[in-house]
Amino acid sequence: MGTKLFTTLLIVALSQFVVCEKVVFCNYEAKAHLRDGLAKFEITDIEPALQYCTHLVYGYAAINDDTLKVTPLNEQFDVIKDNYRKVTDLKKKYPKLKVLLSVGGNDDVSGEGEEKNKKYREVLETSARRLAFINSAHTLIKGFGFDGMDLAWEFPETKPKKIKSGIGAFWSSVKKTIAGESVIDENAEQHREQFSSLIKELKSTFRPDNLLVTLTVLPNVNSTVYYDPRALSQNLDFIILHAFDFYTPQRNKKLADVPAPLYELIDRRNDENVDAWVKYWYVDKSNGFRFRLHV
Repeated sequence: MGTKLFTTLLIVALSQFVVCEKVVFCNYEAKAHLRDGLAKFEITDIEPALQYCTHLVYGYAAINDDTLKVTPLNEQFDVIKDNYRKVTDLKKKYPKLKVLLSVGGNDDVSGEGEEKNKKYREVLETSARRLAFINSAHTLIKGFGFDGMDLAWEFPETKPKKIKSGIGAFWSSVKKTIAGESVIDENAEQHREQFSSLIKELKSTFRPDNLLVTLTVLPNVNSTVYYDPRALSQNLDFIILHAFDFYTPQRNKKLADVPAPLYELIDRRNDENVDAWVKYWYVDKSNGFRFRLHV
C-alpha cells in the first residue's frame, strides 16, 4: 500500500462529555525501500512530515512459522542494518512522537484459503501460545525502543459482490439455498473469544511500561468473524479503521467503483461503506471508546 500520511481525529467519548483531540498517524512500510527509482522510499523521506505526526506505525513484523513468536520480517534490514533503531531514534528529534511496530499486514503469509493465515489462528488457541507471542512482542518492542504494538491481521478477506443479471442473481440465490453459506472457519466463535483474550493479555503485559496496543482493520476484512468491538475496546488504545479502497483494481479487475462510499450502494454488499463500518465498531459512550478513521 506504500507509505502514506493520514490526518485523523481521535474521539474520546466518556460517560458525561466528549473530548476531541487531533491525532496524526504516519504509516511507514519498510519494504518501500526495495522499490526502484523515484518510487523508492527511505526514512529520510518521512522526516518532512514528522513535525505533524503524533504517531508513526512501522510495518511490518512477522510471526515465526515454527515458534509462533513475533520476529522481524526482514532480519537483515530491520535488525542488522539497524532500521528499527533508526526509526525509533527519530523520537530524539521529535520527542512527542510515538512509534509503534505493526505485526501482520499479510507480508509474512503464503498459500491460499485456510492455510494462508493458519499460524495467526494457531497463536490464539492456547494460553501458552498467546504468552509466547506476547512475551516475544514485549521483548522486541522494549529492545528497540518502540512505544507499542499494532496488530494488522488482514483476514478473512471479503469477496467483492459481483453485479449479476436477473438470471445470474436468481441462480446464485438457488445455489446458496442448496449449499448454504460457505464456512470461513469452523472454530470462528472460539477464535473470536481467544482474540479478545490475546488483546487483553497483551495490554496487561504492556500496561506497566505504558506501551500502546492498537488494532488496524482493513475494509476488505470481515470484522464480524474475529472481532468483538465491545470486548476489544476495553484493552485497545486505538481501533484504526482503514475505510478506503473497499473496491480496488486488484480485488475486482472488471468493475470500476467508488473506493470509499459513505453510504450503501445498490448491488453492493451492505457493509461495504463508511457508515456501516463505523456503526459496527462504535462502542456505547458509557464504556468509552477510541478510534481513528482513514478515508
